Amino acid sequence: SIDIYGDERFPNNDGFDPQSCINVTLIHSRIDVADDGICPKADRQMGPLRGLYVHNVSVRSHSHAIKFGSNTDSEMSDVVFDTIKIWDSNSGLAIQQRSEGSIRNVTWSNIQLETRYQAPRWWGNGEWLVVTNTPRDDGHAIGSVSDMRFVNISGVSENGGLLSGLSGPGVSNVSFENINIRIATW
Repeated sequence: SIDIYGDERFPNNDGFDPQSCINVTLIHSRIDVADDGICPKADRQMGPLRGLYVHNVSVRSHSHAIKFGSNTDSEMSDVVFDTIKIWDSNSGLAIQQRSEGSIRNVTWSNIQLETRYQAPRWWGNGEWLVVTNTPRDDGHAIGSVSDMRFVNISGVSENGGLLSGLSGPGVSNVSFENINIRIATW
């Protein structure tokens, strides 16, 4: 039951950034910020992120409502986002895999979303989904993204979704069940 508000005029104004933690739960909360609403990270020196559970949370962001990374130096696994409402956000669900830590066993379920293009200064382009694995720099090691489930997701988006596994070990074992996204400019 935490409400997090940030000044919507300024970038780098994240809401909830669990970093390199084990068994963390966020429930019955509201996040309204300029930058990433919920942003799991895993630092090489601090260790992995495991067992994150987010339930019954509403998120509004001028950037990504929910985004893994781009600090993905260590493993992130066993994560559940359930019963989430995303509204008036520049991007909905995102993974920016940029380093050697793998991201696996993530469930996104019972999510209602509304994404729209805000302005060029913010991350995202009005898409409901963005999953990419691109090294931060040439020659940099990159981890995999695997075992992801998207279940019961509906809403309206000004842009489509992107699922790209072009680099390194790529993106694998992804399932989509009962997805209903209307693409429309509004």
